[in-house]
Amino acid sequence: MNRFETLAKESFSQCPLMENPNGVTIDGFDLIVNTDPKTQEEVKYCIVTYKESPEYYYLGGQALTQVIEKWIEAYQGDVELANRELKEAGGCKLKLGLVRTKRGNNYVKISM
Repeated sequence: MNRFETLAKESFSQCPLMENPNGVTIDGFDLIVNTDPKTQEEVKYCIVTYKESPEYYYLGGQALTQVIEKWIEAYQGDVELANRELKEAGGCKLKLGLVRTKRGNNYVKISM
């Protein structure tokens, strides 16, 4: 397991559901930080690229944003260096699945 997969798993240490590496491979990322105009609270969300579809980028939800924040923290904020090493490591494998809660709400489960 490469460093990025280890850090991603650590960010989900409270959630035993987030296991099993099969699926897409993150090979690039960035973190967008905005201010909510109504509440003035800081809002963060990530953007990722996948090796399997390099022509597109995707907006990540809260769980994936946690992973990206952990990676950025591990590289003392140097997103460029982290991205370069992520590519050199072959990316980070994820399995994404749609899960329905007991109340009928949908969310995306991310497995490493």
